[in-house]
Amino acid sequence: DCLPSVLTFWKIAHKTGEVEMAYHDGGICYGLKGDFIIVMMNDNYTDRVSTLDKMQKIAANVARKIDDER
Repeated sequence: DCLPSVLTFWKIAHKTGEVEMAYHDGGICYGLKGDFIIVMMNDNYTDRVSTLDKMQKIAANVARKIDDER
């Protein structure tokens, strides 16, 4: 749901998890210009879709930063 949907040009080893009102995704992202590890956790969310959207934006921004710096 989260990391692979926005990091389409990256190889990703990740694990998601969801229990009542909590969602997380974390993984190792391997890219052509560098790799990174990201772990995002959310607790007590009210809207799953907006929570995933925010996490996807964070992951995309980190990946863009890696690509821009190398």
